[in-house]
Amino acid sequence: MTLFSDYARSVASAAGITASKQTVTLSAAQLIAGTPVQLVAAPAAGYYVHLLRVEASLSIVGTPFTAGDLRLGYSTFYFLTLRDFLDSPTAVYGVTPNVEFNPQEAVALIVSTTGAAPVSGDSTVKLTVHYEILPLVV
Repeated sequence: MTLFSDYARSVASAAGITASKQTVTLSAAQLIAGTPVQLVAAPAAGYYVHLLRVEASLSIVGTPFTAGDLRLGYSTFYFLTLRDFLDSPTAVYGVTPNVEFNPQEAVALIVSTTGAAPVSGDSTVKLTVHYEILPLVV
């Protein structure tokens, strides 16, 4: 069985497209607000962001959070949730999504808090996403 991303990757490879990475640090204020933060800008029409790997680390400055999940995906739906990430005292994750999802054309990859959002704390989160911009082949 050939996955959609495998076929799209072969098309991208022929066009010279390679994997990239982006690192974003989320402040405590951003995490408490729960507003989505862009990790990877929306690609041009006919392309989508294909997530390969996420590395996430929590830095507790003084006051740890008492709750909170992080979720990654598109504005239309999220496909990866790091459960109880924000209230873990030693949170360091490396996650490789292992599911094929419905790619969204020309949509940014975002992160936000979900579930029981933190109401106080001063921790920061560093996220590094490894991704490809692949053609939306039909």
